[in-house]
Amino acid sequence: MRRQLISIIVPVYNCKEYLSNCINSLINQSYTKIEIIIIDDGSNDGTSEICDEWQKKDSRIKVIHTNNFGVSHARNIGLDNMSGSYVGFVDADDWVDTDTYELLLREMIEKNAEVSGGGYICNDVRGDKIIFCKRKSKVYSRDEILQEIFSPREPRLLCWELCDKLFKRDLINNVRFNESIGTAEDMLFFWQMMKRVHRFAYSPLFKYHYRMRSGSAVHSGISPKTISSLYAVREIMNSARTENDDLKYIIWKQYVRYLVGCTRQMLVYDAKKYEEDILMNQKEIRREIGRVIRLDNLSIRFVLGVFFLCFPIAICRALTCFIKKRND
Repeated sequence: MRRQLISIIVPVYNCKEYLSNCINSLINQSYTKIEIIIIDDGSNDGTSEICDEWQKKDSRIKVIHTNNFGVSHARNIGLDNMSGSYVGFVDADDWVDTDTYELLLREMIEKNAEVSGGGYICNDVRGDKIIFCKRKSKVYSRDEILQEIFSPREPRLLCWELCDKLFKRDLINNVRFNESIGTAEDMLFFWQMMKRVHRFAYSPLFKYHYRMRSGSAVHSGISPKTISSLYAVREIMNSARTENDDLKYIIWKQYVRYLVGCTRQMLVYDAKKYEEDILMNQKEIRREIGRVIRLDNLSIRFVLGVFFLCFPIAICRALTCFIKKRND
């Protein structure tokens, strides 16, 4: 296997409890020709000092300190400073098995693919759990893998997260994270990268360990960050208008779920602040309601949410306030 450099981008913010475990798993990779780019996103809990200590221990570690602008900004800095022919992404509270990047790179080279992916293991207080289906190793075309990844069917083959994948640098040259989007920014970034892909090497490796923390950005409840995920999915849907009918329909189904879910979150979080967005979303839901309620595998809660959002906004706002007060 050719010894080409792999860049591993690690955004870091206030995670001193987990950071050393993460970095340890990277410096002990069986594939040693790596650079580990740690972007400290304005940490104030002692994490910055831990980053600097690790940089002194291993010449492959490069630490960049910035002000706190968020994970997308940190990853963009990492992309701007990488030197590798390949790039992987690791979150600072997660860790990887020692042969992760050797296997991902081998799959990519042997299958002549631009991306390789192997799934991840979720780790929480109850232990480890694989949430994906397992299939034999296979090379997928771009359209095939996107239909697998964006399908609402569970369990999926893979998801759009970047952490369990390795990418050729050429895919990323002109692609950057949208820093105005708080969540699902990785989904949008993945979609934009995949426009250039011809071959995707899948293998059921499950070498990445994803730590599920209650205080993390993904699990911190309703906020402007979570609401902004709708804008990412809307951009993907608009981009998918030129795709084949099957992929276009799968993306639309994902979009509908985000449209309904995020509109309800807007009502709960701050209906006045998001009134213009809510009105626009309601108009779209009413226009598409016949098509929406015919979607398969819809829960009763989702269907009720669709009909609820067809009411005038004043009624939606009043009912939301009433429900919030009862729950309090």
